[in-house]
Amino acid sequence: MSQDTTDLSLAVQALWTACGETAPAGDELAAAATTFRKALEVGRKIPRVTDKTFQPLVGPRRDLEL
Repeated sequence: MSQDTTDLSLAVQALWTACGETAPAGDELAAAATTFRKALEVGRKIPRVTDKTFQPLVGPRRDLEL
């Protein structure tokens, strides 16, 4: 198991635990880590100038403009 996969597995376990759930183990944990890696890759493609949380709901933010 590579260091990247190990780190992602630990992150997946931490997320599950923080949500009050029992983290997957074995092959399920490896699959969850792979899915998490893919989700992170997709998230990196979203431009940082785009407000990812509120803009789709209420339009562009204007409270940060000078």
